[in-house]
Amino acid sequence: MRSISTVLGCACALISAQIAAAQSVPAPAPLEELLNTGATYDPAIPTPEEVIGFPVGARVTQYELIADYVQAVAAASDRLSVEVIGRSHEGRPIHLVTATSPANHDRIDEIRAGRAALLDPNASVDLDAQPVVAQLVFGVHGDETSGYDSALLMLYHLAAAQDDETLAILDESVLLLCITINPDGASRMAAWTNQNLAVTPVSDRRHRRTSPPWPAPRTNHYWFDLNRQWLPATQPESQAIVAQTVAWLPNIAADMHEMGSNSTFWFSPGPRAGLSPLITQESYDLSVTVGQTIAEQLDSEGRLYVSEEYFDDYYLGYGSSYPSLVGAAAFLFEQSSTDGGALVTDHGLETYDRSVAEQFSALYALVRSARANADALRTFQRDYFVENASGPNRGYVFASEDRGRLANFLELLNLHGVSARVLARDVAVDGRNFSAGEAYVVAANQALGPTVEGLFETRIVPEDAEWRQFYDVTGWTMPHAYGIDFARISGSAFAGNMAGEAVPALDIARPAPAQADYAYVVEWGQHFAPRAVYGLLEAGLRAYMLPEPAQMRTADGEIETGRGAVFVPVRNQTLSAEEIHAAISRAAQDDGVVVHAIASGYTPEGPDLGSFAIHQLEAPHVVLVVGDGVRPEAAGEMWFLLDHEMHHPVRLANLSDLDAAALEDATHLILPNGGYGDMPDGFADALRAWVQGGGVFIGIQGGAEWAVSNAITNVAMRGVRAQGEESDDAAPAPSAPPRLPYSDKGNYDAEEFVSGAVFVADIDATHPLGFGYESGRIHLHRQGRNAFEPTTNPFATIIAYDAEAPLISGYVSSSNIERLSGLGALVAERSGQGSVVLFADDPFFRAYWRGTAGLVMNAIYFGTAFEPPYRPGG
Repeated sequence: MRSISTVLGCACALISAQIAAAQSVPAPAPLEELLNTGATYDPAIPTPEEVIGFPVGARVTQYELIADYVQAVAAASDRLSVEVIGRSHEGRPIHLVTATSPANHDRIDEIRAGRAALLDPNASVDLDAQPVVAQLVFGVHGDETSGYDSALLMLYHLAAAQDDETLAILDESVLLLCITINPDGASRMAAWTNQNLAVTPVSDRRHRRTSPPWPAPRTNHYWFDLNRQWLPATQPESQAIVAQTVAWLPNIAADMHEMGSNSTFWFSPGPRAGLSPLITQESYDLSVTVGQTIAEQLDSEGRLYVSEEYFDDYYLGYGSSYPSLVGAAAFLFEQSSTDGGALVTDHGLETYDRSVAEQFSALYALVRSARANADALRTFQRDYFVENASGPNRGYVFASEDRGRLANFLELLNLHGVSARVLARDVAVDGRNFSAGEAYVVAANQALGPTVEGLFETRIVPEDAEWRQFYDVTGWTMPHAYGIDFARISGSAFAGNMAGEAVPALDIARPAPAQADYAYVVEWGQHFAPRAVYGLLEAGLRAYMLPEPAQMRTADGEIETGRGAVFVPVRNQTLSAEEIHAAISRAAQDDGVVVHAIASGYTPEGPDLGSFAIHQLEAPHVVLVVGDGVRPEAAGEMWFLLDHEMHHPVRLANLSDLDAAALEDATHLILPNGGYGDMPDGFADALRAWVQGGGVFIGIQGGAEWAVSNAITNVAMRGVRAQGEESDDAAPAPSAPPRLPYSDKGNYDAEEFVSGAVFVADIDATHPLGFGYESGRIHLHRQGRNAFEPTTNPFATIIAYDAEAPLISGYVSSSNIERLSGLGALVAERSGQGSVVLFADDPFFRAYWRGTAGLVMNAIYFGTAFEPPYRPGG
């Protein structure tokens, strides 16, 4: 489910007598009743209960037991094979079960080769000889348990059913079952639910079972929502399923979810007007046709259901939208949740076994419909690829001096099946120059052209667009997210002689410098430079930062470094010269940083290495606030950045435990996005004293709003009232809006929100928090309506949104554009010996907005490397 709290409104209140009444919960139904197919089953195939130890639907099945059944049923059946396609952060395997006839298994490599041939518009492909391919993904959200428990029923049926229809499906189809895609979240959910399992079932929604503790099991280990990850694919679980999707090019794709317990059953497609322009209307029509079988099945069971409304497919990173880019008819299933047990709802008593059975029933109806509509599905996909390849001549050229981010971007393209090639000749586009051998080019007129456009395009949604009630982000241009310079080229300007050799990957390793007798300089601004510097500091080396560009002498001549360069002297270190050189060489190899061996402390231009302006660096000791009140995804992004990406240790501190003692030994405190109405009493005072003593406070979105409202800083934020600040009673009353039909309410309300768009802003690259950003322009991911007002300190605003046209891609109403234009996105002020650094936007959104991750690392390493102005009032 994309968000239980928002699906179909808030849950209706139950009648008090209904809550108080004892509910008679029936025992779990027998297996044949849950399957409800009328088929006979091979007794040689183990039932789920024989392996997991209890009837399906009696409780939430632990991930390990599901994995046991996957192995057991595959070992017993020649219809199934199993492979591990990836592992979660916690090391749990992600299984892909291939279900098809034994004859198809014998030629599975041939079938896969035929799938790949579809991408070649000139290849001769016998569509009739190809089985229809269905990809079924279970368990993307760990707390939506009926989705992955239904895999047990599907596995058993496909392995053991003896009826003619099932045998025909296996003969004419290849079914790919991903079980489960989020094993870490599923494990947390099963542990919680089964810890609260009662012998006598309790159906009251106020029971502890229905409220898992923070961060809740929905997410993966680092608290990422994997149903937002199909396009950015920063997590190993998402990378595994995207790789399989591109390799197999399914005709049908299904993603199993749950939603609010007072809902009915929802299945794709969503509203036609909410479809991404990159998903064809023909694809939508095909989904409607295929979905008729699901409707018929649910009708036969008397089940209430809904389709073609609410859940839009504008964002391409869902499991229900991304497969459309490879020509699949993609389906989302949303079953009303019972929180892993029995629950009284507005529609009466719902039991978990029935929820599991309904997921299976709808999914098997989809599998049956895929076979029945195989010709239409195969023809649509083949025509889709051919039409894409024969489209207008167009493509993109891109480059970056940041080897780390560039390597990550090329990995992303390769994962999505998009080939990047070295630019073979110099190209100038709109005043920007791209050099042969240093830039890359991608053609958009290829079979996977919509994927290319989905990654690269910028698209501003008109304010009068028919659909404005977006469920999720509306702008996500990946080169902007990665901080990579790019340009679109079309028509005759996009010539074939632009493209050189294909580049599947880029090695970030840099050459080791010569051994220095005086010092080494590490250039700042590369994505992994903070990782390299932290490794040097942890090794016991002293390091310093130069705040100005400088020319330096090396054995090979003079080099010029930018602001923020870090130098490590050889003299008076705890390591020998040889050990220092080895540590520096490892940084160049592992972290891709440019390192120079410096021969002299004298610089012909810029500060000398003994300058009064140098800033000594210390290994940071970061505290990240987590727990109730903090948005798990926001905290997870910071944890992932610092821990997984930068290899910095991070102390996780529960919000409820914050006090002066929690700040001891900390150099930095990060307060991510969240709602902080329950901040412990007295913590604001303790935080002010800690900052005055030298600590660096970093507040992000809701964390920044809390800091403003509690006077941790003098900065003002539009939309946030500081503590003690009175409202402006003298402000004129707003004029009454024109009378509108109620049918316009959804779009009217949508104008108030900024659900996620790309903004362009100006950055002060001379400020220590802007070091490494040589361009005066930067692209930000913008959510919400709050940003920083101009301050009395003329140097405090490091980043401000463009004052004229900040919107680059996505949907933002004109009133919100006017509200945000020119306001501050990143501000920082000194407070005593410490600093307060505030972000209006998420600088590492979903871990793919890598172009602004360096701002966080600048705040950590250079958070006290600037001074307040002396002028009064400044």
